[in-house]
Amino acid sequence: MSVESALPSFFSQIKLRLLETCAPPLAAFLLYLLYKTYRWELHGHEKLTDRCFLLSLWHGHQLVMVKGYAKLEQVFPCKVVALISSHRDGRLAAKLVDYFCIESVAGSSSQGGMKALLKLIREAKGGKNIAITVDGPRGPKEEVKGGIISLAKHTNTAVLPFVAAASSAWRFRSWDGLFLPKPFARVAVVCGKAVEIPRELTIEEGMRMLQHSMRDACEQASRIVKRAQVTEH
Repeated sequence: MSVESALPSFFSQIKLRLLETCAPPLAAFLLYLLYKTYRWELHGHEKLTDRCFLLSLWHGHQLVMVKGYAKLEQVFPCKVVALISSHRDGRLAAKLVDYFCIESVAGSSSQGGMKALLKLIREAKGGKNIAITVDGPRGPKEEVKGGIISLAKHTNTAVLPFVAAASSAWRFRSWDGLFLPKPFARVAVVCGKAVEIPRELTIEEGMRMLQHSMRDACEQASRIVKRAQVTEH
Protein backbone atom coordinates (compact mmCIF):
# COMPACT_ATOMS: atom_id res chain seq x y z
CA MET A 1 0.00 0.00 0.00
CA SER A 2 1.37 3.40 -0.99
CA VAL A 3 1.67 6.34 1.36
CA GLU A 4 -0.93 8.25 -0.70
CA SER A 5 -3.54 5.49 -0.38
CA ALA A 6 -2.84 4.99 3.33
CA LEU A 7 -3.26 8.66 4.29
CA PRO A 8 -7.11 8.82 4.04
CA SER A 9 -7.42 5.78 6.29
CA PHE A 10 -4.92 7.23 8.74
CA PHE A 11 -6.77 10.55 9.02
CA SER A 12 -10.11 8.74 9.36
CA GLN A 13 -8.71 6.81 12.30
CA ILE A 14 -7.45 10.04 13.88
CA LYS A 15 -10.86 11.70 13.50
CA LEU A 16 -12.59 8.66 14.96
CA ARG A 17 -10.20 8.57 17.91
CA LEU A 18 -10.73 12.29 18.55
CA LEU A 19 -14.50 11.82 18.37
CA GLU A 20 -14.47 8.96 20.87
CA THR A 21 -12.16 10.92 23.18
CA CYS A 22 -13.70 14.39 23.06
CA ALA A 23 -17.41 13.89 22.35
CA PRO A 24 -18.46 12.06 25.56
CA PRO A 25 -17.06 14.57 28.11
CA LEU A 26 -18.34 17.52 26.07
CA ALA A 27 -21.81 15.96 25.73
CA ALA A 28 -21.84 15.05 29.43
CA PHE A 29 -20.98 18.64 30.39
CA LEU A 30 -23.71 20.10 28.17
CA LEU A 31 -26.28 17.59 29.44
CA TYR A 32 -25.29 18.34 33.02
CA LEU A 33 -25.99 22.04 32.45
CA LEU A 34 -29.33 21.29 30.80
CA TYR A 35 -30.37 18.82 33.50
CA LYS A 36 -29.82 21.49 36.17
CA THR A 37 -32.47 23.69 34.52
CA TYR A 38 -35.18 21.02 34.24
CA ARG A 39 -38.12 20.74 36.64
CA TRP A 40 -37.96 17.00 37.28
CA GLU A 41 -40.86 14.86 38.46
CA LEU A 42 -40.60 11.14 39.21
CA HIS A 43 -43.90 9.25 39.29
CA GLY A 44 -44.87 5.68 40.06
CA HIS A 45 -41.86 4.86 42.22
CA GLU A 46 -44.01 4.99 45.37
CA LYS A 47 -45.55 1.60 44.62
CA LEU A 48 -42.23 -0.16 44.03
CA THR A 49 -40.97 -2.71 46.51
CA ASP A 50 -37.35 -3.56 47.31
CA ARG A 51 -37.19 -6.06 44.42
CA CYS A 52 -35.23 -5.14 41.31
CA PHE A 53 -36.63 -4.91 37.79
CA LEU A 54 -35.81 -4.98 34.12
CA LEU A 55 -36.34 -1.34 33.11
CA SER A 56 -38.02 -1.07 29.71
CA LEU A 57 -37.48 2.20 27.85
CA TRP A 58 -37.74 3.51 24.32
CA HIS A 59 -34.61 4.29 22.33
CA GLY A 60 -35.80 7.86 21.77
CA HIS A 61 -35.93 8.55 25.53
CA GLN A 62 -32.26 7.85 26.20
CA LEU A 63 -31.03 11.43 26.57
CA VAL A 64 -33.56 11.99 29.34
CA MET A 65 -33.01 8.64 31.03
CA VAL A 66 -29.30 9.23 31.59
CA LYS A 67 -30.48 11.45 34.45
CA GLY A 68 -33.66 9.41 34.94
CA TYR A 69 -31.58 6.45 36.13
CA ALA A 70 -29.94 8.63 38.77
CA LYS A 71 -33.32 9.98 39.89
CA LEU A 72 -34.57 6.41 40.33
CA GLU A 73 -31.47 5.39 42.26
CA GLN A 74 -32.08 8.23 44.72
CA VAL A 75 -35.39 6.69 45.86
CA PHE A 76 -34.87 3.00 45.04
CA PRO A 77 -32.19 0.71 46.55
CA CYS A 78 -31.08 -1.08 43.35
CA LYS A 79 -28.30 0.27 41.12
CA VAL A 80 -28.94 0.55 37.38
CA VAL A 81 -26.97 -1.26 34.67
CA ALA A 82 -27.75 -0.16 31.09
CA LEU A 83 -27.52 -2.44 28.06
CA ILE A 84 -25.86 -0.38 25.31
CA SER A 85 -25.03 -1.37 21.73
CA SER A 86 -21.45 -2.46 21.08
CA HIS A 87 -21.38 -0.47 17.82
CA ARG A 88 -19.48 2.84 17.61
CA ASP A 89 -22.48 4.96 18.68
CA GLY A 90 -22.95 2.59 21.59
CA ARG A 91 -19.34 2.98 22.69
CA LEU A 92 -19.83 6.73 22.77
CA ALA A 93 -23.05 6.31 24.75
CA ALA A 94 -21.34 3.99 27.25
CA LYS A 95 -18.65 6.61 27.89
CA LEU A 96 -21.35 9.25 28.27
CA VAL A 97 -23.38 7.39 30.91
CA ASP A 98 -20.17 6.60 32.77
CA TYR A 99 -19.82 10.32 33.52
CA PHE A 100 -23.15 10.05 35.36
CA CYS A 101 -21.95 7.00 37.33
CA ILE A 102 -24.19 4.56 35.41
CA GLU A 103 -22.76 1.12 34.70
CA SER A 104 -23.22 -0.40 31.24
CA VAL A 105 -22.99 -3.72 29.44
CA ALA A 106 -22.06 -3.81 25.74
CA GLY A 107 -24.25 -5.85 23.42
CA SER A 108 -27.48 -5.97 21.43
CA SER A 109 -29.72 -8.35 19.57
CA SER A 110 -27.44 -8.11 16.54
CA GLN A 111 -23.93 -8.04 18.04
CA GLY A 112 -22.51 -9.58 21.18
CA GLY A 113 -25.98 -10.73 22.16
CA MET A 114 -25.24 -14.01 23.96
CA LYS A 115 -22.26 -12.65 25.89
CA ALA A 116 -24.31 -9.63 26.96
CA LEU A 117 -27.26 -11.84 27.91
CA LEU A 118 -25.12 -13.95 30.23
CA LYS A 119 -23.68 -10.87 31.91
CA LEU A 120 -27.12 -9.30 32.30
CA ILE A 121 -28.41 -12.50 33.91
CA ARG A 122 -25.57 -12.29 36.44
CA GLU A 123 -26.25 -8.60 37.10
CA ALA A 124 -30.00 -9.16 37.52
CA LYS A 125 -29.49 -12.06 39.89
CA GLY A 126 -26.96 -9.90 41.75
CA GLY A 127 -29.68 -7.39 42.62
CA LYS A 128 -29.45 -4.65 39.99
CA ASN A 129 -32.00 -2.94 37.77
CA ILE A 130 -31.25 -3.71 34.12
CA ALA A 131 -32.16 -0.92 31.66
CA ILE A 132 -32.93 -2.01 28.09
CA THR A 133 -34.12 0.01 25.08
CA VAL A 134 -36.76 -2.44 23.94
CA ASP A 135 -37.10 -1.06 20.40
CA GLY A 136 -33.33 -0.85 19.78
CA PRO A 137 -30.90 -0.94 18.22
CA ARG A 138 -32.60 -0.33 14.84
CA GLY A 139 -36.35 -0.15 15.48
CA PRO A 140 -39.10 -0.03 14.42
CA LYS A 141 -39.80 2.93 16.67
CA GLU A 142 -41.59 2.11 19.92
CA GLU A 143 -42.24 -1.52 19.08
CA VAL A 144 -41.23 -3.99 21.79
CA LYS A 145 -38.79 -6.73 20.80
CA GLY A 146 -38.49 -10.10 22.46
CA GLY A 147 -35.05 -9.80 24.08
CA ILE A 148 -36.27 -8.31 27.34
CA ILE A 149 -39.04 -10.92 27.59
CA SER A 150 -36.50 -13.72 27.20
CA LEU A 151 -34.30 -12.14 29.88
CA ALA A 152 -37.30 -11.79 32.21
CA LYS A 153 -38.08 -15.50 31.82
CA HIS A 154 -34.42 -16.47 32.46
CA THR A 155 -34.14 -14.34 35.59
CA ASN A 156 -37.72 -14.51 36.90
CA THR A 157 -37.67 -10.70 37.02
CA ALA A 158 -40.62 -8.40 36.33
CA VAL A 159 -40.39 -5.77 33.58
CA LEU A 160 -40.99 -2.15 34.59
CA PRO A 161 -41.92 0.44 31.92
CA PHE A 162 -39.65 3.45 32.41
CA VAL A 163 -40.61 6.38 30.18
CA ALA A 164 -40.47 10.15 30.00
CA ALA A 165 -42.20 13.20 28.56
CA ALA A 166 -41.27 16.87 28.45
CA SER A 167 -43.27 20.09 28.21
CA SER A 168 -40.97 21.30 25.42
CA ALA A 169 -38.17 19.55 23.58
CA TRP A 170 -35.92 19.43 20.55
CA ARG A 171 -36.78 16.42 18.39
CA PHE A 172 -34.14 14.88 16.15
CA ARG A 173 -34.77 13.47 12.68
CA SER A 174 -33.81 9.94 13.66
CA TRP A 175 -35.64 6.63 13.35
CA ASP A 176 -36.31 6.54 17.11
CA GLY A 177 -37.75 10.05 17.50
CA LEU A 178 -34.93 10.99 19.88
CA PHE A 179 -35.78 14.07 21.94
CA LEU A 180 -33.95 16.39 24.31
CA PRO A 181 -35.97 18.69 26.60
CA LYS A 182 -35.33 22.40 26.18
CA PRO A 183 -33.93 24.50 29.04
CA PHE A 184 -36.34 24.92 31.97
CA ALA A 185 -38.75 22.29 30.62
CA ARG A 186 -40.85 20.21 32.98
CA VAL A 187 -39.75 16.59 32.65
CA ALA A 188 -41.91 13.73 33.93
CA VAL A 189 -40.23 10.35 34.40
CA VAL A 190 -42.79 7.60 34.96
CA CYS A 191 -42.47 4.08 36.34
CA GLY A 192 -45.40 2.26 34.79
CA LYS A 193 -47.22 -0.88 35.83
CA ALA A 194 -44.79 -3.78 36.25
CA VAL A 195 -45.32 -6.73 33.91
CA GLU A 196 -44.80 -10.22 35.34
CA ILE A 197 -43.49 -12.74 32.81
CA PRO A 198 -44.18 -16.34 33.96
CA ARG A 199 -42.11 -19.07 32.32
CA GLU A 200 -45.12 -20.60 30.58
CA LEU A 201 -45.90 -17.33 28.78
CA THR A 202 -44.76 -17.20 25.14
CA ILE A 203 -42.38 -14.47 23.97
CA GLU A 204 -45.10 -13.04 21.72
CA GLU A 205 -47.61 -12.87 24.57
CA GLY A 206 -45.07 -11.13 26.78
CA MET A 207 -44.30 -8.62 24.03
CA ARG A 208 -47.98 -7.75 23.67
CA MET A 209 -48.39 -7.29 27.42
CA LEU A 210 -45.33 -5.04 27.65
CA GLN A 211 -46.36 -3.03 24.57
CA HIS A 212 -49.69 -2.26 26.24
CA SER A 213 -48.04 -1.29 29.53
CA MET A 214 -45.47 0.93 27.77
CA ARG A 215 -48.25 2.73 25.92
CA ASP A 216 -50.15 3.36 29.14
CA ALA A 217 -47.01 4.72 30.86
CA CYS A 218 -46.26 7.08 27.97
CA GLU A 219 -49.83 8.38 28.02
CA GLN A 220 -49.53 8.97 31.77
CA ALA A 221 -46.27 10.90 31.34
CA SER A 222 -47.82 13.08 28.62
CA ARG A 223 -50.87 13.81 30.78
CA ILE A 224 -48.66 14.86 33.70
CA VAL A 225 -46.74 17.49 31.72
CA LYS A 226 -49.88 18.75 29.95
CA ARG A 227 -51.76 19.08 33.24
CA ALA A 228 -48.84 20.99 34.74
CA GLN A 229 -48.81 23.38 31.76
CA VAL A 230 -52.53 24.09 32.16
CA THR A 231 -52.08 24.74 35.91
CA GLU A 232 -49.18 27.11 35.28
CA HIS A 233 -51.26 29.16 32.84
